[in-house]
Amino acid sequence: MGEDFREYVSLLKDVLKKKNVIFFQIEPIEDISCIQWVTQDRGFFRYRRFITRQTRVLYLENTTDTLLSDMHEKGRYNIRLAEKRGVIVKKVSLTSEVVDIWMNLLNDTTDRDGFSHNNRRYYESFILSLEQKNE
Repeated sequence: MGEDFREYVSLLKDVLKKKNVIFFQIEPIEDISCIQWVTQDRGFFRYRRFITRQTRVLYLENTTDTLLSDMHEKGRYNIRLAEKRGVIVKKVSLTSEVVDIWMNLLNDTTDRDGFSHNNRRYYESFILSLEQKNE
């Protein structure tokens, strides 16, 4: 995969330069070790993780108080605030209606806070990949 990936990145680099693109972000679901080589590049491509991975292992046998006490103070605050505001968390299946709700929330948030998001197909693919990993 390494050589194919290098060739693909080289072609991509040429296309993006012609289009005056100054930033391109790749978010693979799984680690791809062959992208480490771009850290050596002094110009266009640099490998840098923009989003810190946040993996936590929770022992659900613990009491709610124990789970909360192990969290960062801001996390506890946000959970309690959500409870006060009536937020309910539940697992749902991927349906068109669920994605519609998600996209409406996402659009409201990005419009309000002034950032952009990926398209609907991106989120549908992401959710499907998570569902497949949990099967």
